[in-house]
Amino acid sequence: MTPYRQVSLSVLTTTFVGTTGTDPLGVDRDVPVDASGLPYVPRARMSARFRDAALSVGQAFPDLMPQLLDLFGVAGATGRNRMLSIGRAELPLVVRAAVADTVGAGPSPAAVTGACTVVRTTTAVDGDGAPVDGSLRTARGLAPGLRLLADLVWLREPEEAHLWALASCCLAFDQIGADESRGSGRVRCRLVPDHTVDLATAVVVR
Repeated sequence: MTPYRQVSLSVLTTTFVGTTGTDPLGVDRDVPVDASGLPYVPRARMSARFRDAALSVGQAFPDLMPQLLDLFGVAGATGRNRMLSIGRAELPLVVRAAVADTVGAGPSPAAVTGACTVVRTTTAVDGDGAPVDGSLRTARGLAPGLRLLADLVWLREPEEAHLWALASCCLAFDQIGADESRGSGRVRCRLVPDHTVDLATAVVVR
């Protein structure tokens, strides 16, 4: 049994992972939230970034390419030809449960979202440095300091080399979301040990 069932995603700078907002009076680009108002990173975005990280690792360490292909398959791979499925990144279960218990009697989902996110306003400027009419945009992003967890679903049992390759991908996974050129979306990704597994006898990434 693998000793790793989750990865952690620590938000280091404001991170924009949302889509176009649907509220005409709200932000132009919002962040996905659950029923309690807690933000998360969608599964598809996590998978895409891990594939990008795997590409970087494969270019730097070609000898890991067989394991990387085992883990993530080729582009568009299904469960039949990849070893690992990655869930969405969300706040720890204990936090989600506590917030769900208070919503209705305590803060509204909108207030919960506001406590976990940052809203940034930008505008284009002309050659004289004046704001361009109609260019004002607002975006909501994950606030720095959040620590999210994403489940790892192993479709086949990994070998030690697969865990080495996955750990390398976590190290290479250091950005997610929009506005990278402005320093947004800096994250730290790490494997989370499963403490229900006996690490003395399991295969461990050293």
